Amino acid sequence: MDVAALISTALAWLVVVVVPGPNFLTTVQVAATRSRGAGLAVVGGIGVGTTAWATAAAVGLAVVFQTVGWLYQVLRAAGAAYLLLLGIAMIWHALRTGRAPEGQRPTRRTGATPRVAFFRGLLTDPSNPKAAVFFTSLFAVAVAVAVPPGAAPAELAAFVALMPAIAMAWYATVALALSAGPVARAFQRVRRHVQVVAGGILAAFGVRLAAEH
Repeated sequence: MDVAALISTALAWLVVVVVPGPNFLTTVQVAATRSRGAGLAVVGGIGVGTTAWATAAAVGLAVVFQTVGWLYQVLRAAGAAYLLLLGIAMIWHALRTGRAPEGQRPTRRTGATPRVAFFRGLLTDPSNPKAAVFFTSLFAVAVAVAVPPGAAPAELAAFVALMPAIAMAWYATVALALSAGPVARAFQRVRRHVQVVAGGILAAFGVRLAAEH
């Protein structure tokens, strides 16, 4: 295995992950407004989604998209629609619930089960435009360079597994930080405004993804 290619790809992916996007916003919203368990469940869903992206890219996803162009367009349209609907739903919920009465202590909602949170993370990750670009371009090339034909399957598996490991480590850190008592209480005081902004950003991601050619 080409260690230099592995390290450079991992660093590039770390930058992609750390820059706020749909995964980050979803993790923040669930961890801060639901529970630590729900936040970590979202991270688990993101991890599974990232594993699927990396595995598909390693076996030739970029080639498939080039050969069957309409498939990429369908996936992009579905991802754009999901982000747009998710953003609108977040804004609608924030405006509908309104502010807590003066003097009433904000409480964290616990309605989302870990299973629901997991599937939310799982559905958000494939619709992440940053992941789509990364795995169908840089990662696909890096795999070809770092893991040449004839290499042991374990080398390819290690290369693929590193991507979800990096993503889950970062988003788990975010979920744990946002679900901590003082941080969560501070977030609750501005939750309505943050949800409106986050929903607007997610919807904007969806519109941008749909408009790309």
